[in-house]
Amino acid sequence: MEFDFVGPSDDMYSLDSEEPGDLNYAEPDFDTDHAARWGATARELSSDIAQVAAEHDPQYLLLLAGTEDILAGGGADQALDGVAETVSTVRVVLDDARFVVGELPDVDGTDDDRRINDEIARFNMGLVDLAGQLTSATSPVVVAQVAREYAPAFDNWDATHPNVRGELKIAAAFADALAAPLGVGDGFPRPLPELSAGPLTAPEPEYEETDDGLLLSWKNVPGATDYRVVQRRVEPDPDDAGVIPADVESADDDRFVVVGSLFSGARYEFVVRPLKGRDEGTESEPLQLVWDDDPRPHPPGSACTTAGPS
Repeated sequence: MEFDFVGPSDDMYSLDSEEPGDLNYAEPDFDTDHAARWGATARELSSDIAQVAAEHDPQYLLLLAGTEDILAGGGADQALDGVAETVSTVRVVLDDARFVVGELPDVDGTDDDRRINDEIARFNMGLVDLAGQLTSATSPVVVAQVAREYAPAFDNWDATHPNVRGELKIAAAFADALAAPLGVGDGFPRPLPELSAGPLTAPEPEYEETDDGLLLSWKNVPGATDYRVVQRRVEPDPDDAGVIPADVESADDDRFVVVGSLFSGARYEFVVRPLKGRDEGTESEPLQLVWDDDPRPHPPGSACTTAGPS
């Protein structure tokens, strides 16, 4: 079926610059218009939603909000009040708008998981009652069952934000709610496809010999929040691959790490692995090189970096 997403924005929040304006979608070939706001509470979303609705005239409004209220120390009631206010505010300008409001997924890895997830459970139970209370003859409010299939340890890239698997489960829940009872399209087919999380673009490392050691550098790849550099001595005396325990440094769009204590004349292999939070993405092709520093004694055992791979 044909559809048109509407809203005042078409960008994402940049994890690199920590501000909106990022247009580097992993899969850019779709309608990117939206009215989402990174880090906004449900009540904050309600503050200007009437103006947005009047300008863009949506027939269906999809709302997933309340997590930020609870993370900030508020409770389920405060988050539910914000959802109700958003629905009521939109109806001031669009009395026949249809709403799909989403359950909240659990978190995993905050400093307060138990309290937050208890409030999320209360929110999700209260959302069904709230949808019934808000529904009118011309403006139904239905619930997307986001929490049913969601596993935050697997579906989040950090404590609170969905990775590609979590995003798919959220989208599928909203598609199901649109299909029944609203009659828009079909429910999302099950089983859901298996997706790999983490950045899709492989880094392309280069190297340079410096007075401080081997300089490995590469351009930042979209979606990466960190990197792991894996080192292995190929010859002589091959050793096991290990992660270099040095922090990757940055300068604008460049990423780099300095590797020290390499043996002269030895061949090494390096692989750069991008991460988005706890999700590892597509690693670089192996980079092999011979370290040509001034010859020095070659003791047996594993080569190491500044502190040695771990």
